[in-house]
Amino acid sequence: AGASVSHCHSQLLATTFVPEALESEVEAGRVAHQQSGRDVFATLLEHELAAGERIVLATPRFVALCPWASRFPWETWIFPRADESHFERVNRNVLPELAGLITDVLTGLDACLDDPAFNLVLHSAPFQPADVSWFRWHFEIYPRASGIAGYELGGGIFINTTAPETAATRLRNGCAQTAE
Repeated sequence: AGASVSHCHSQLLATTFVPEALESEVEAGRVAHQQSGRDVFATLLEHELAAGERIVLATPRFVALCPWASRFPWETWIFPRADESHFERVNRNVLPELAGLITDVLTGLDACLDDPAFNLVLHSAPFQPADVSWFRWHFEIYPRASGIAGYELGGGIFINTTAPETAATRLRNGCAQTAE
């Protein structure tokens, strides 16, 4: 998604700096951990799993959910249940389960949105500091179901026309119509 010529592709980037969005996310996790003594992502998963309304799919090791206050319609995040900050340290034995979950989420998005373009972004802790126990790696999926315009670009405030609860329910149900 977002390519000047539409085609399937991947990009792997390495930088000498931590991108601002990731740095902000890591820092917010650190501050929350200092204040509560808990991993904010563990708290998020605990709350979302208990409520269930924004959960798309859950496996023994991973959870897919449509986040509260999603920036984009149908935005979906995938987290490990384990406290893991660095994706590159993941046990290879769990990768088939993760791949299956990602495939199921993308298949659901395909059914709901008729083969949408999307971005799949990995958020993994920076290499430094080595201990980032307050952060949890995760994937964020941004279907290109609608565009962003001046309000989003100028103000950094996003308008989402599909409630995350609706998106999660429809994805769970194979995209059957539900009352909003």
